[in-house]
Amino acid sequence: MDRAPMVDALREEFRDANFDVEDDTVLEQCASLCVVYSFKPADLVSSWEVFYLNRQMNEGKVSVALLPKFKSFLQEEQREALRSKPIDGLHSFSTIDDVDMLLNDKNDEGELQETPPTQRSTSKKDLSPGAFRGVKLEAEFAALIGPKTPKTPAGPFGKSSSEGPRPKSEDSPLTPFAKRPNKCAVQTTYNAELKEPVEERIAAGSEDDVLRRLRPIERCQIEVLSPSPKVGCRFMFDRIEDRFLATETRLKKFANALAASEGCKVSSNGALASQEQIMVVGRICCEGEGHLNDKSVLLEGSVEFCGGQRVRLDLRNISQLSLFPGQVVGVEGQNPSGHCLVASRLVDSIPCAARSDPFENQEPVSKRRVLSQNEDVEMESTTQHPVTLVTAAGPYTATDNLLFEPLTDLLSHARRKRPRLLLLIGPFVDSDHSMIKEGLVNRTYEQIFKDEIKSRIEDYCQEMGDGARVLLVPSTRDAHLDCVFPQPPYNKRCFNDPDDQITLLGNPSIFRCDNLNLGCCSMDVLRHLSCEEMSRVPAGTTSDRMTRLASHILGQRSFYPLFPPPPGTSLDLSLMPEALSIAQIPDILILPSDLAPFVKVLSLPPQSKPVDPASDEPISSNEEPVKCLCINPGRLTKGSSGGTFTELLVLPDTTSEGSDASTPVTSRSKVVIKRI
Repeated sequence: MDRAPMVDALREEFRDANFDVEDDTVLEQCASLCVVYSFKPADLVSSWEVFYLNRQMNEGKVSVALLPKFKSFLQEEQREALRSKPIDGLHSFSTIDDVDMLLNDKNDEGELQETPPTQRSTSKKDLSPGAFRGVKLEAEFAALIGPKTPKTPAGPFGKSSSEGPRPKSEDSPLTPFAKRPNKCAVQTTYNAELKEPVEERIAAGSEDDVLRRLRPIERCQIEVLSPSPKVGCRFMFDRIEDRFLATETRLKKFANALAASEGCKVSSNGALASQEQIMVVGRICCEGEGHLNDKSVLLEGSVEFCGGQRVRLDLRNISQLSLFPGQVVGVEGQNPSGHCLVASRLVDSIPCAARSDPFENQEPVSKRRVLSQNEDVEMESTTQHPVTLVTAAGPYTATDNLLFEPLTDLLSHARRKRPRLLLLIGPFVDSDHSMIKEGLVNRTYEQIFKDEIKSRIEDYCQEMGDGARVLLVPSTRDAHLDCVFPQPPYNKRCFNDPDDQITLLGNPSIFRCDNLNLGCCSMDVLRHLSCEEMSRVPAGTTSDRMTRLASHILGQRSFYPLFPPPPGTSLDLSLMPEALSIAQIPDILILPSDLAPFVKVLSLPPQSKPVDPASDEPISSNEEPVKCLCINPGRLTKGSSGGTFTELLVLPDTTSEGSDASTPVTSRSKVVIKRI
């Protein structure tokens, strides 16, 4: 069989994806892989890109030495696809025992420590056709008896919850998630040497488990700092004028900030012929529909000053760069012919200064939304308590069922750890779930959220007491919500929250917990940037790809700087474009992604002066670069097995009040990424 056409196609696909191939032997072996796995050349290159990103490799070369590991990666992907593929007429979670579980009124008195029930021995009689009824039997019984609401004992604070841990039959079969290995195994630890304050450890060691659980959790103050669309807002009215206005505003702000930071004049038109060195601000564009490369980079100027003219960029003199479509940059160089701007320096970010409140000098004040009306939002400087946070990102159930076992285990872990904050990021009812996509559910999406998510969260709040706080961030993948970005928060009236323990955030959002500022976004912007980024590093050096991608979020002052967005993003710039902007550098930035979990320290470029985001004026340069702790907690569920979540400990700042310097959050934070 002549594989020459396939080899040529693979060579083109690797070139378009900015990967260098070591030799033709690599292409021959890749062609063999295409035949074995029935891949098209584009599919194989896409799989290589996922393999490249997950291993966080710095050198973009396809070599013979990496092919055995790549083959193992493909084999694991094939096994995962076979495990997650549903079998027609067979549903292992709709047995006769499941019916007994639905009709059983008994509750587990103790705390739910582990998802897996006791596995019974299976005989030939158990495998009779009547033992497996499939989804149809489950739907018939659910419609017959309706959703049950078992009662649970009163919590330690004298409150009875309306719905406790779901009862389990001892004869229920083990699910693939229940049989997962490495439960609660630590994957990554940042600042492992940090410990809790001495008094906290002594108290924890001197009390038994019951007394420790009765000790109330210190309630933290939460304030939302960023605006977000209102609940029930109208969308799908995005116009070309709105997109133009949003990009034009970003260009103007970047140009003003760059002029103030660099102390030079910024030209408004890079397409004019000039023999002198000029500084031009524009937006990175791609000449064609493909991936950005050295030959297809264009710089689009401001519509107000140059009519949005585009000029080709010559980047041969730039030894290190990282570009993507929609990125606003400053380019210093010459354009002798008027057709090509020869760049000698590239400024891809303008640093922001950390401030106590990004909206304290902005109007209207209504942009600041405080979600707890029964508490005083004034931050008490005398209160010095460590901030403990457990955060996870959906999906919250395995791909082969809707039992939400990972969420149950996560809440059980939070009950044992007793964090002050529990941050849950969507999707909660994942629209990409196989049963939802195939229409195998017998409930509405809203009912699934109410029965499986809302009730569990309310039970957790009632059991832990009014000191525990829960924050919910929606996702565009939530099947029961409107698919629009930026996204409004959940409706507060849908939750039974008498003690204001549940805080509902927009997507994206920046909020304050005591004196700690945190930002989060459920859109997988890191993966989107990784697919569109073009990068170059000097020979003999390396660059951390994840740190580089996350730094674009801060450097561009936007939660989603990529434009145009990939299909399916549902970006609506007419809804509330200011919701996407980052007016300050948060202390901690949480960006869930399908990429490998990580903890990175981001810092502002040291070559530029920090700029006040309100006035675009430079701030005194004696300040140290502002640092931000960026966390990707990963997904709580991966296929039919478990994923990862994050535990965060931030110690209080012990610097004296009279001192100008303070201990950065990155130095007093401990982050642990664990498997569920």
